[in-house]
Amino acid sequence: GKMHMTEPDDVYPGTDQQVVTLESQKWENIAAAMKHILAMVNNCSECIMPGHEEERRVAVVMPSRSISALIGVKGANVKELQQRTGCHIHVDDVAIGHGPGGDRAVNVNGLPAGLGDAVLRTVDVVQESHDQVWFAKWAARTNGERMDQEQAPPLRGGQINSKKEESPDPPTPMNPMMAAMMGNMMGGMMGMGGMGMGMGGMG
Repeated sequence: GKMHMTEPDDVYPGTDQQVVTLESQKWENIAAAMKHILAMVNNCSECIMPGHEEERRVAVVMPSRSISALIGVKGANVKELQQRTGCHIHVDDVAIGHGPGGDRAVNVNGLPAGLGDAVLRTVDVVQESHDQVWFAKWAARTNGERMDQEQAPPLRGGQINSKKEESPDPPTPMNPMMAAMMGNMMGGMMGMGGMGMGMGGMG
């Protein structure tokens, strides 16, 4: 697998945080790398949730298409995840870019014991879309490309029901290394250079 972190001046739009992207053909490699990064988050003073000294905060950049699976019908999935992990999960209201491959930042904060499970679930949800025609293009998007994207309202249920989404652009051949990538995790990891992560991103 591979891990890539953007340069200090290459940050996720609207934040001062770099983005870390994880790539691997195997989900277990992604999960292992995420656990290692989360261990660093737990020891990062800049990742402390303001007003809650014991909690840490992370953000995961997810494709818009994955948000409905994370939230579930009437919020059932995200409520269950919050209850099970004790974490608070907030999805940005606005997407960067249109369609299923737009970017949405999911902010997660909670105690270290539950934070790992909550973040790994968000990354797992992203991985579930790796076979979609738009996925490789989404996974390879740079912060510069994000800056050029218009902000778009969240996708509505009727727009994200189908299993296979059609893309207005020609499908991008998927790099095998991207097949199970997932995680643009971005967050308050300033002690690590304002690191974010990418299956999603931290905000």
